[in-house]
Amino acid sequence: MREVGRQEYTIAEVARLTDYHPETVRYWVRVGELPGTQDQRRGDWVVDSDDLLSFLRVNGEAVPERMDGSR
Repeated sequence: MREVGRQEYTIAEVARLTDYHPETVRYWVRVGELPGTQDQRRGDWVVDSDDLLSFLRVNGEAVPERMDGSR
């Protein structure tokens, strides 16, 4: 069961939020730099919002306003 307030983002959504190309985001997931799981229903990779925030902070990237504080 998912925790209230947590969200998952697709590769495309992460790319839009971070201004990186989807292939760059897919690479991060593929090599394990950004944790992700494959959503069997959609067939796409998804990234948990907490994992994305942690990844951005650890790598010195800006946290998108839409994610900072309120989800």
